[in-house]
Amino acid sequence: VSILKIISRKHWHAKNAKKIYKLPVYPVKEVHIHHSVTGWKDEAKQWKNIQLYHMVTKGWTDIAYNFGVGQSGTVYEGRGWDRQGGAAGYKHDRKSLSICAIGNFETETPTGAMVKAIGDWIVEGIERGSIHKDVKILAHRDVAATRCCGEYLYGTLDSIREAVKQPKALPKDDTLLSELNKAKTAIDKVISKLTKA
Repeated sequence: VSILKIISRKHWHAKNAKKIYKLPVYPVKEVHIHHSVTGWKDEAKQWKNIQLYHMVTKGWTDIAYNFGVGQSGTVYEGRGWDRQGGAAGYKHDRKSLSICAIGNFETETPTGAMVKAIGDWIVEGIERGSIHKDVKILAHRDVAATRCCGEYLYGTLDSIREAVKQPKALPKDDTLLSELNKAKTAIDKVISKLTKA
């Protein structure tokens, strides 16, 4: 069960994309972390404004990013899991998924909730088969001449990489459920043998 809270396009009232390009490389081997260089309060409204800026002012097909994340730790669907983004240049966008931190992280410090959500989003992508398990976690500045994703967010990337590498310990309830399932399987085998005898 995902603990990640993802707000779908429908729920943040996204405009329909003008054109959709599927990712040619899937699962992706890179994720790129960006920042929006906008305000961070009222993050859902900021996210919608980013889409309007990209589509209306820039004339792009949709919001550039696959996902966004607010200081609250809430994740917002952008282009989604299987569509090519438009945030780091054609060559890089063909083989990566992008997440944009809402705010300016040259001046703001990301919250623990935001940093954790980025790690959880990558883990979710790996679990659902959209992101390769040996993924490279990069900032936009690692693939282009830019300061993006901002100094303060860039400083958290190693901790995100560590969090993604370490498999999560199962909660006690899940462990108990797993033991019960094993026991049920053993009992079913015995019943099956007895009914055949």
